[in-house]
Amino acid sequence: MQSHEYKVMYELEEKHAWFKVKREMIKDLFNKYCKPGSKILDVGCGTGVICKMFSAENDVVGLDISEEALRYAKKRDKNLRLVQGDAQKISLGKSRFDVVIASDVIEHVDDDYKAMRYINRSLKPGGRVIITVPAFEFLWGKDDDMLEHKRRYTKKQVRRMLLLTGFKINFINYWDTLPFPIAIIYKLINKEQSVIKFNKLINFLAYAGWRLDSKIIQHVPVPLGVSIVAVATKINNA
Repeated sequence: MQSHEYKVMYELEEKHAWFKVKREMIKDLFNKYCKPGSKILDVGCGTGVICKMFSAENDVVGLDISEEALRYAKKRDKNLRLVQGDAQKISLGKSRFDVVIASDVIEHVDDDYKAMRYINRSLKPGGRVIITVPAFEFLWGKDDDMLEHKRRYTKKQVRRMLLLTGFKINFINYWDTLPFPIAIIYKLINKEQSVIKFNKLINFLAYAGWRLDSKIIQHVPVPLGVSIVAVATKINNA
């Protein structure tokens, strides 16, 4: 990710509707498929907002390759446990964690399968991974370039990646579905920013729409969306 993007994320993540809804959706899925008091590894923790959300009731470690991201994470909450490291070579011990969260991370690495195998090794038997990634290559835009994405995915590709790296899929679906037409327009016209900054009213309305969307996709399969979310259980070593 380009250096200045960490500052943008740090400033926007806690209140921006999209980031807030994504966190709440991840928490919904955690509550459904995982247990409180879990040992959690947040891979690609960025500026630490997901670590902070889970740290009150769980034993959380945040890992990121960027020293700058970790500085922002420590600034967000000085008590966070943070480690600098590569998702493609996680060295925090085998079978250590109950849950790994990889929120918009795997699309950044050169070898996504290698990263998923290391996530598998980090999990205890029966441990779970919660993953989000951007969807559909035809949605590639300036924001993907600025965030230094390597790829966007289809649900079929995510399913295959999880199955081939030692997981059983509990849940997978597209999300960010209701705003899909707006996203296409934004991708076409956006030339200079990775995230739109909303005023308070727009942020409130966007939050309501995205939150409804995030609730629907947890119960109803949908054929498309701007992103993909999945939960999977480790069934064997990758």
